[in-house]
Amino acid sequence: MNLLTRFFEFHFKDEHQLLKRFVETLKDWQADEGDFEKLKARLQTVGLLDLQTFPALQDFLSLTPEEDSHSDWFAEFCATTQFEDAVSILTDRFYALTAPITQKALLLLSQKALPPEELLHRISYSYGFGFQLSEAEIKRWLNCGKLLNFWRNLGRYLALGLRGETYLERAKKAPKYEEIQPQRTEMPHVLVEQERQNIDDAQALFKDRLIAMTPKQEWTFEEFGFSAADWSENPSGCLFQLLVFSMIYDERKDLNEIHLLWDQVSPVLEEIRQGVMPQRLTISDAALVLKLSLIARRLAEHADLPDQIAASDARTAILLLNEALGQDLFFLEIFFVINGLKAMQALSDADRWTAIPSREVRDTLYRWGLIASPYATTINALIDASEAAYDLLRMPRADLPIRAFTQAMGCASPCKIKHCTVNCREKDDCA
Repeated sequence: MNLLTRFFEFHFKDEHQLLKRFVETLKDWQADEGDFEKLKARLQTVGLLDLQTFPALQDFLSLTPEEDSHSDWFAEFCATTQFEDAVSILTDRFYALTAPITQKALLLLSQKALPPEELLHRISYSYGFGFQLSEAEIKRWLNCGKLLNFWRNLGRYLALGLRGETYLERAKKAPKYEEIQPQRTEMPHVLVEQERQNIDDAQALFKDRLIAMTPKQEWTFEEFGFSAADWSENPSGCLFQLLVFSMIYDERKDLNEIHLLWDQVSPVLEEIRQGVMPQRLTISDAALVLKLSLIARRLAEHADLPDQIAASDARTAILLLNEALGQDLFFLEIFFVINGLKAMQALSDADRWTAIPSREVRDTLYRWGLIASPYATTINALIDASEAAYDLLRMPRADLPIRAFTQAMGCASPCKIKHCTVNCREKDDCA
């Protein structure tokens, strides 16, 4: 089957005007008899040219889906006199060239509106399309579908668009495509072909050494009052306390100091969670009290969050926590919370997301070619980094040996190390 594996993209604020300009430009291009260089010039003239994704637009215009009984769709498109008729032909073509993934999205959105992150996760992870399309291409596919009104924004969620409702019946009646669930490769995050050997060398050279450098954790979650029994009795209270603990814990502090602070905070947490002013406030930090109240209010607004987490895999739990608590309260701390949930047996498959992807860890993963960028402004970027750390070492809390190695070797930007044998990106950049 001929399907699109890469997707075009436009950068234009007004989506309706964008689509109108695109349709008009394609119709004008008919006179150029399929000369893609002239199409490129026309798109540049109207402010729609994206050089990076232009080859994907060529695919969209050139491929012939097997379901298409005729290849003269473009002549039919150019012959239309009404804008909506022209767009209908484009949507038909987009649907035919993306049938498996678009059908799945329409069926998911027909059940309920979803946050974009959750839809992308289900499409790329749960249904396996992420093994065929990169995350960037799946995001572009999502934007193309939104441009053509297969789905639309509904606040912070995505819901079926008008054209999506039209195609839903077709999606329900269509033969089901075989689920794509290939085995994960050893290093799924390697991004550039020439870097594969570098990463294999890094694994062979450092895996045993890295694991040997893993610092021993001198404390357990249970000693701070987080146990499986506590979770089963009061999951809402445990989740609130765990969120607070993730905010208080700082591995740079002395463990006795953390115990002392927790002993001050923990006695009043249940009262704060219930919205009651503690009779004996043991916390002197007014800003901390305000933040605790804000966390309690957010959890009250998402009262079913503990049940949702218990019914989810660890990756979905991260997205749920991010949706409920967001970057203004928790970001990196969410991965600390995942470790606590694992310790309380609330999550059984959490190892792959226990690495805490701090900037130091992301810098090293980037140097080794395992992630696209050391910067992380979205939860998905942090998830990718946490997964990459686990995939390198196949152990929980893989961030610990990576950080230990980085500190022991003195990795920094620019690279000044002469005795390291890893051909990392930092050395390539310096060269």
